[in-house]
Amino acid sequence: MKSCIEHLSIELWIEIFSYLEAHVLLQAFTNLNHYFDQLIASNYLLFNVRLGKIHQNSLEYSIRPYWSEKILNRIISIRPIIQHKISHIPEFLRWHCTKLIQLKSLTMKLRGREIAYVCSALQQLKSLHYLSIECLPNQILLDSILAVPTLHICQLEFLRPITPINCYSKNISNIEVLDIKLQDDSYGSIINLLLSHMPKLKRLEYNNYDIYVKNREWIFFKSLFILPQLRTIKAQWSSNYSSP
Repeated sequence: MKSCIEHLSIELWIEIFSYLEAHVLLQAFTNLNHYFDQLIASNYLLFNVRLGKIHQNSLEYSIRPYWSEKILNRIISIRPIIQHKISHIPEFLRWHCTKLIQLKSLTMKLRGREIAYVCSALQQLKSLHYLSIECLPNQILLDSILAVPTLHICQLEFLRPITPINCYSKNISNIEVLDIKLQDDSYGSIINLLLSHMPKLKRLEYNNYDIYVKNREWIFFKSLFILPQLRTIKAQWSSNYSSP
């Protein structure tokens, strides 16, 4: 029967150590700690981070010293502990976005008050390749997503917007894969804005949960035919009513 070293009892370890001279024991653990210090400090060791919802002061949490620059600049992925739940990620980005120089993947659910500084943080993430956002969208957020030059894969889940969405943007996106779920985009403003500014799009997955869909065909005739690289489309509507 095989046994792992961590399964040995404390009493047995004490018995083993009793046969070693103090200076030998001290040197052994000093070397071991030095080895792990070197490993943690190595630029080849990259980190995936999961953050949850906290109940204490989020500002205090965000600036705690254990988020050292040596750790922050080797984080490649950030996502919530529980999918589709509010987390500490927006506040974390607010304080540390300039240090996340290798961040490639970001997943988060946003509240309305968090959108402004998340948009500001997106401008600082120079390596971001994958972005997943769940929120109630506005014009600033959509423009900020389109403005990320390194972004190639985007997954969006949007509630019904409460402010008008303009189909114009000065930003042209490099996104190649878009997976979007809309609770209500009955006049096509969100999807038309996105598709008309994604000339490199190759794959589109679209889910619309409208109660009422007006002029359903707009998605194909107004936007899809201006996408020369588009190869795959998966579309689904859950509407109970549509009008021509």
